[in-house]
Amino acid sequence: MLSDAESDFERQFDYLLQRSPQGANAWADAVDQAVADLGDSADVHGLAPESSDHPFDVFQFIFKTKSGNPYRLLYEIHGSDVFIMTIRGLGQDFYRSGE
Repeated sequence: MLSDAESDFERQFDYLLQRSPQGANAWADAVDQAVADLGDSADVHGLAPESSDHPFDVFQFIFKTKSGNPYRLLYEIHGSDVFIMTIRGLGQDFYRSGE
C-alpha cells in the first residue's frame, strides 16, 4: 500500500505527464530536490495550518517548481525520522486526519 505522499506524487505526476512529459519530469525533479532539502532542515520549518487537526505536530515545507508554482510537503518529525504525509498544490484542500 502506498503512503498518501506516494499516492499524491503518482497522481500529480500522471496528471502532468498527460499534458507535458517535460513538465512532469521537471515537477518530479522539484519534488526530489525539496525532499533532499527537507532532510537537511526539517526542524526549522513552521507548523502547517492542518497541524491542529492531527495528534502530532504537522510541519510544512513550501517549495516552488521552475515555473514558480508553489507546493507544500506536509510532514511529521518523530525523533530523528521525518515522515512526509502528503504533497499539496495550490488550491488543494487542507490535509485532514484520516484522509
